[in-house]
Amino acid sequence: METGMDDSGDYKRQVANESLKDPQVQALSQQLKEWINDVLTDDHIVVKNLCEDLSDGQVLSALIEKLGEAKIEHKEVAQSIASQKAKLTEVLDQINHHLKVSDDGIKWSVENIHNKYLVSVLHLLVALARHFGIPRRLPSFVKIQVIQITKSTEQTETITEQITGDEEREQYNYFQRQQERDVFDTLFDSAPDKLNAVKGSLMAFCEQAAVPDKPGVQQHRGGLQ
Repeated sequence: METGMDDSGDYKRQVANESLKDPQVQALSQQLKEWINDVLTDDHIVVKNLCEDLSDGQVLSALIEKLGEAKIEHKEVAQSIASQKAKLTEVLDQINHHLKVSDDGIKWSVENIHNKYLVSVLHLLVALARHFGIPRRLPSFVKIQVIQITKSTEQTETITEQITGDEEREQYNYFQRQQERDVFDTLFDSAPDKLNAVKGSLMAFCEQAAVPDKPGVQQHRGGLQ
């Protein structure tokens, strides 16, 4: 079973067998796999196993190039472990840049992706799917049970990793953001004169709002009276 590490390196983590058989986990993995294959159809890339096929950085490289129009310098297939990790480092740096995620919000790492740790792979792909949009609704409130092993004492405990939340709301929020961007893109591209008019109106409004009321003068929407 593939293992992961926490940020401190004090714990090893393994996905519990019951979570590997969980229909929700399997459905999430399948939908993400189908999404990747749809995105990379023109590249003739077919992902069959998420953890196996993403571990060397090659598929992730093609994915972020397609979704985010990123430029990955080392496009050749990495053979050695060192070159695979170097490629993963470059690719994950690009992904984190596009996602604008803070360090404490990153739930994946080069080591865990390379080690084929399912929890990190799913966290990464869900974040990408939410950011770039996925034409299907992911299963909501998917959880994975993880066996955490303290390296110094070999003591174990079971913890829960929340992989998805309310995905219906996440999808709605994405489409709302997309519609807002489309409106402004249209304004920029097809009606720059109207954009300047809008900017002028906003500036005039701000200037008017900044002028203090004079004694004995009342301001109304129709003008000064």
